[in-house]
Amino acid sequence: MIAVDALGGDFAPHAIIEGALRASRTRIPVALFGPTDQLIAILNQLDSEWKCLPISIFHSSEEILMDEEPAMAVRRKGDSSLVRAVASVADGTCTGVVSAGNSGALMVAAMFILGKSDGIDRPAIAGLIPLPNNKHTLVLDLGGNVNCKASHLLHFAHLGMNYMLTRSIVQHPPRIALLCNGTEENKGSALVKEAHALFVQSTHHFVGNIEPADVLDGKADIVVCDGFTGNIFLKTIEACSRMFEKGNSPYTIPGGAQLLGVKGAVIVAHGNSSSSSIQKAIHLAHQIKPLKQ
Repeated sequence: MIAVDALGGDFAPHAIIEGALRASRTRIPVALFGPTDQLIAILNQLDSEWKCLPISIFHSSEEILMDEEPAMAVRRKGDSSLVRAVASVADGTCTGVVSAGNSGALMVAAMFILGKSDGIDRPAIAGLIPLPNNKHTLVLDLGGNVNCKASHLLHFAHLGMNYMLTRSIVQHPPRIALLCNGTEENKGSALVKEAHALFVQSTHHFVGNIEPADVLDGKADIVVCDGFTGNIFLKTIEACSRMFEKGNSPYTIPGGAQLLGVKGAVIVAHGNSSSSSIQKAIHLAHQIKPLKQ
């Protein structure tokens, strides 16, 4: 059963509940977290026969808003839909969680409730960007860690390599690169320069710095960056792609991105997720097998 934060997202709760309904019609059990009366009213409005579907409702009385400080919100709102959804994975009620809400709060809740993977200081939001010829590039971090150390980027690389190899997304040792404003060693911020030296010493199959255009050309299998850079990169390519493809963005990460480095399947859905995107995010969470991170 997949836990869904029914109050998270720009179009919550209607789009979230509709997405959950769509997923449940494919026989994926879904647990909706939010105010019971409100959720039931919307379910009745969308599908009068929803009780025949594998949907469960778990009451929560609070909501974490997008502009709330993540750590404080998680501490103060223990009965929020987001926190309760994450906790359901920790206690074994659900096998994964999806939220389109406050991504910082989701990351904090996952770290403190599920726990971090062994040897990992900072989890990272990782997204598979679809490329031509049915190939993919994994980019991380996409917004979980705005301020990073070089050692954090190295951890992200290890998480990404484990992800790509365990899921057999590539059949060769993954090529790892650092997202930068130039390919030369001396380009980039102080963080990128320090990370570059660390990667050369510590990471096999490091191919150096990579520019944004080369990411989309598939010149690396794993692209590592801090969350500030990664989030802007993702939002920029999605916006440009929509503009030129008339609404059909080939570089959009389907459903959402996975939070790597925590002990559980956590999907960070887009804040502006539609019901279709939520359905895909639930399918993604359902497909995730436990990783040895």
